[in-house]
Amino acid sequence: FLFTDNHGAFESKRVNQLKAGYVIGAGIETALTNYLSLKAEYRLLYFDNTSADSMSEQDVHAQTFLNNVSLRTSLIQVGVNYHFNEQSFVNLYDDTVWQTEFGVRGFLSDGMTGAPQPLLNNTGSMLVSRLTYGDMQAIAEETFARIDHVSGIFVKGNLGAGSITHGQLIDEDFPAGDAYSNTSSSIEGNLSYATLDAGYSFIKTDAAKTGAFVGYQYYAQNIGAYGCSQVAGSSICVPSREFNNVMAIAEEDTYRSLRLGLNSILQLTENLSLNAEAAYV
Repeated sequence: FLFTDNHGAFESKRVNQLKAGYVIGAGIETALTNYLSLKAEYRLLYFDNTSADSMSEQDVHAQTFLNNVSLRTSLIQVGVNYHFNEQSFVNLYDDTVWQTEFGVRGFLSDGMTGAPQPLLNNTGSMLVSRLTYGDMQAIAEETFARIDHVSGIFVKGNLGAGSITHGQLIDEDFPAGDAYSNTSSSIEGNLSYATLDAGYSFIKTDAAKTGAFVGYQYYAQNIGAYGCSQVAGSSICVPSREFNNVMAIAEEDTYRSLRLGLNSILQLTENLSLNAEAAYV
């Protein structure tokens, strides 16, 4: 870890640790020939944050900073395997009994977060502050799978991770007596999520099926707001150029929920289907 600025601050620390973590992933492999196969897999590697809380201090302002790094990696791998012995690829289940689906997909998203109601004082009579994270754009990758039995029972789920690449934090403060403050900061961060559902298809035809499911959902996001530009009458963050590379506010959110919903699949052609889902969490 190394921290320097233009005002004489210099702090550093070397951290050497052995850490235990976990890997979550899934993949699929299919035969191209008796000797060649095509594979695709996704893996999420996760370790706890590593921190440096006692930096070597040479700071004219007598401030010691806490530094930490998030050790998480998402890997998507696609490859071709060559088998030296001729392979016999056998379907473990009769297609009329089991149907399986595996895949990897990526998507772009846009959204916002923040308290829908502003922060009030202890008596609830005066507005104090409000944080709004808006125009957040993210890129994510996920792996998904679904298994259906001829009886109508199915299990499905997905696992994904991505980066928040763009966004803006609006920080409003309503002090008593001083000027109203409204500052803007650019944001970046990361997100991860997973779902696991089990259900039963109570409507089945040759071209469509609809079922109800119950499941578990996990979603986490880590947001950092950098810089500070004043757009109102307060003197906070003035001049703004001094704060361009400073993290102003950090927020970490984790959601764990049960979900109850309906899922429908309509087979449009032999290789194209439409999937619709709605859930109450």
